[in-house]
Amino acid sequence: MGVNILGKLLKREADEETNYLALTITPNKILASIWKQNGEQISFEGYSEKEFNSVDSLIHEAAVAIDSAAKNIKSDVSQVVFGLSNYWFEDDKPAKETEDILKNLAQKLELDAQAFVPLSASITHFEKIKGNLDEVILIGAFKNYTEISLVINGNTTTKEHKGDSNLSNIKSIISDIGQSPEKVLPKTVIIFGDNAHHIKKELEKYENAFTKGTRFEIITNQQLAQCIAYSQAADVIGHEPTISNSAPVLASEELVSDKGSEFEFIEGGDILKTNEANLPSETISESNVSEPVSLDEYAVEVDHKQQQHYQPPPKRLEESQSPKKKSIMETLTTLNWTNALTKGGKKKLLIPVVVLVLSLLAVGYLASYTLTSAQVLIKASSKPFEDTFDVTVASGAALDTARSRIPGEETTSIVAESSQTNATGTKKTGNSAKGEVKVLNWTTSSKSFDANTIIISKNGVKFELTGSVQIASRSASTPGESTVSVEAQDFGTNGNVSSGSEFTFQQHDELLYSAKSENAFSGGDEKEITVITKQDQDQLSKKLQDSLTQKAKDDLKQKVQGQNIKDESIEIKVLEKQFDKNIDQEGSTLTLDMEIQASALSYREETLKELLSKLAQESGQASFESKPENVDILELDVTRSKGTLNLEGKYRANLTPKVSEDEIKTNIAGKSQKSAREIIKQNPDISGVEFSFSPNLAIFSSLPKNKEKITIKVEAIK
Repeated sequence: MGVNILGKLLKREADEETNYLALTITPNKILASIWKQNGEQISFEGYSEKEFNSVDSLIHEAAVAIDSAAKNIKSDVSQVVFGLSNYWFEDDKPAKETEDILKNLAQKLELDAQAFVPLSASITHFEKIKGNLDEVILIGAFKNYTEISLVINGNTTTKEHKGDSNLSNIKSIISDIGQSPEKVLPKTVIIFGDNAHHIKKELEKYENAFTKGTRFEIITNQQLAQCIAYSQAADVIGHEPTISNSAPVLASEELVSDKGSEFEFIEGGDILKTNEANLPSETISESNVSEPVSLDEYAVEVDHKQQQHYQPPPKRLEESQSPKKKSIMETLTTLNWTNALTKGGKKKLLIPVVVLVLSLLAVGYLASYTLTSAQVLIKASSKPFEDTFDVTVASGAALDTARSRIPGEETTSIVAESSQTNATGTKKTGNSAKGEVKVLNWTTSSKSFDANTIIISKNGVKFELTGSVQIASRSASTPGESTVSVEAQDFGTNGNVSSGSEFTFQQHDELLYSAKSENAFSGGDEKEITVITKQDQDQLSKKLQDSLTQKAKDDLKQKVQGQNIKDESIEIKVLEKQFDKNIDQEGSTLTLDMEIQASALSYREETLKELLSKLAQESGQASFESKPENVDILELDVTRSKGTLNLEGKYRANLTPKVSEDEIKTNIAGKSQKSAREIIKQNPDISGVEFSFSPNLAIFSSLPKNKEKITIKVEAIK
């Protein structure tokens, strides 16, 4: 993996007043280093670093880091080179999601993105130029991620572990690398990342993996950012800047302590008062530079989040209490009721009926406790949380809050149709006049003329010889003669010349050669015809393509029912386009056969809301929870890229108080609706409770005794 620097800056002298930005992105931090040219050297004007937890916070924290690093400079910073950990790569190149993130970051922060530089390539290249190393092991020890690169003879082998950066994982990777054909590992190990100090101490104890005398060095975050800056500087200036020997980039053990190196960033301190780290002056070799991956330029205002003051909605009025009545069960089990039925001497007849009714009621009562399921709808006061989002939809992807990515489904539709229109063009056409001329040779030498030789009549009409002709020389005062057929170059009646008309040769003097018609010419005529124009083809093509596009869109939406498909996500490709006539061809009508393919990347709105719900939950609202059903999409812009869909907009999550669903189920199982409502409403943030049963046995009002048959749904009161 080589250093990747954009060629458009190559060998161009830098403006010494221009400030440049080296923005390094590790798996969990943003490192911002600002520098400018100072003669043949470069000077570092500011540095800052910020930690981020998600893609959305990455952009925000990058803005904070840049502002902090730039607090002591007077002019703006726009040109940026990104330093990237291997975490952001797939198959030795930035992942598609990484490119989208960098473009979005450049757009929102109004940065002119020039190139990217892998961290391992930048460090290795820098050390080679210094002449310190030929072979090295680079260990990036980050939070929940480890990358290890083995550099031997200019070849880099990189392996990674997506998990804790600990000795066990590093030992495993190093052992794996040790199985390479080189077998003997380099004696220099350079460590960088948040866990660098801890890993260095552990590795020094791990003797089995290294040869005797192995040297361990550490690069601090600030020095890592400066490595990227020097890679950028070499390209901007056109040659390697000159550096002093008093400030090495690598911090060996004696330069790095628990309190930090001389290069570490101190909050509130003046970076210009510290010793600047300087790097080597040699240029990057062309063999170590891969093809550039340039990024588009953007100039978009940064969206600023606004915290809105929340006013809770008024609580609902408490339900009025009606006078207590006997339940149906109480009425049915009262002896007076049976006595009423048995009046008139029919007691023996009615007793079986009463028993049957009571049995049925008992069965229904038991069923309500065992078979019936209940849903409890809790209406709670909500706390609105609003934020912007930038989500990528990718086919086959998984829901990923860290990269703000949700799965999508690629769907295609092919439609074909023919359409016809009237031709609108006109042009004149006709036939050319034809005849014979007698060619006269007034010279003393014979003469031949090839076919297509041009002769001109006295009225300016040009004719071409339809065949070759040989004319003898003159005899005394009599010219040589020979007859040949001719045809007018252009159609029209002008070519119908009369007999005895005289002609001259276009390329010869009439005193030498001439021609004369023995008979009148005929056949020349002119007429106006209807023809096909380019405008006819363009208008018919647009009309038919628009019609087919709409049909394809409608077909796509039928295929992906239940999913969101935006017009902006649909790509149209013309598979076949065939006219029955060409431009300027005669004809009264024009017919077009066309076939198009429409493809779209769709997604489920429920999945988007689930992701936004998780992002809102990560905002730090400890006593509240966010649920997908309580998320509202306020604004949405959709753009289609190759293979992905980008969703940008604004959302509101109506956060509800956290409730323990299992605890509520346990407390209300088997209780009456009234008792269950009183238990649930002990939480002051809950203003209403509604129950629904399946099947609905209306004569009973109690909840199932089995809590597994109770489901809880919390609805936000907006």
